[in-house]
Amino acid sequence: MEVGPNNVVQIITDNAAVCKAASMLIEVEFTSIYWTPLQIADDATFIKKFIVGHSMRISMFNRFNSLKLLSVASTRFASTIVMLKRFKSLKKRTSKDGY
Repeated sequence: MEVGPNNVVQIITDNAAVCKAASMLIEVEFTSIYWTPLQIADDATFIKKFIVGHSMRISMFNRFNSLKLLSVASTRFASTIVMLKRFKSLKKRTSKDGY
């Protein structure tokens, strides 16, 4: 309500039952606001595990990136946001460096 429903188009949360229930309440009360589950998190988690899970892959990753992949405690949604921000930062850096 602080932001105002006219200033919100979309809310993005994870697929937890509580988040789904809250988003349904919001969509019913404010028909112009849409809910989207955070689906890219699964892909990012897979990529991180793929890189970190093998010494050669992590060695190659570290050779071409000054930023490191973070291991964040799984406090659900917050850790997903931190991981996605880090991937975005890594992508920006590697595209600037020409890799």
